Amino acid sequence: MIRRDTATKPEIAAALQLSLPTVGLIVGELLEAGLLCEIGMQASNGGRPAIALQLIENARLSLGIDITKNHVYFVVVNLRGEIIAGERQEYEFANLLTYYHGLVQRKREFLKKYGIENDSLVGQSCSMPGIVSKNQRWLEYSHIFELKTPMRLNISKDIQYPYMFVNDGTACCMAECYSENMPDSFVYVMLSNTVGGSMVIDKKIVEGKNIRGGEIGHICLVPGGKKCYCGRRGHFDAYCSARVLAEQAGGRL
Repeated sequence: MIRRDTATKPEIAAALQLSLPTVGLIVGELLEAGLLCEIGMQASNGGRPAIALQLIENARLSLGIDITKNHVYFVVVNLRGEIIAGERQEYEFANLLTYYHGLVQRKREFLKKYGIENDSLVGQSCSMPGIVSKNQRWLEYSHIFELKTPMRLNISKDIQYPYMFVNDGTACCMAECYSENMPDSFVYVMLSNTVGGSMVIDKKIVEGKNIRGGEIGHICLVPGGKKCYCGRRGHFDAYCSARVLAEQAGGRL
């Protein structure tokens, strides 16, 4: 239903290889929850015409917050993964309570501006440039934020729905995984002012033993080469970040 405009119960049963009674039960629950609606009968091929069902894509929404060194970007997506509201604001990061209080206030103002009700939100995710702990509650370290010791990430007092923190490259990879026709295994490369990435094997993002799986930007390409922002030399980031590529193209990337 997420990737199709309409579908009938028999079509859903065939696509998911489920029995028609099982599909009927699930569809009934989704109709009652206000996530699906019936939009009429499909043309009959001789038997009883099937009822066409449609997803109510804006019935549930998710909030995303991308935190960078100098900006914060708010975005709301619906059940189809479509962006229905987005805004980028200048806001310099600081590991201070005042920063988090300001972030919460900006989030409230953003949701109010676009008429997003908290009751419609099913979750919130914050992406950050750094290594996020497996329990998604600590930023282990971040060169971009000049963070050398772990920082606790806790804004749960303001949130009445599930939330998580993720590495920015991992968040981008999650969006690609949501796309249709993606292979079961692939490597995602994020080219921004820094280089990030993630790996997917058998439809699962691989974080690695030290939560550094897919950290493509810090693979050494040229031993002793150009200095990376992390302080070491010859890393992929020093040669292939969007900033570096733009310089090679005369500022017109």
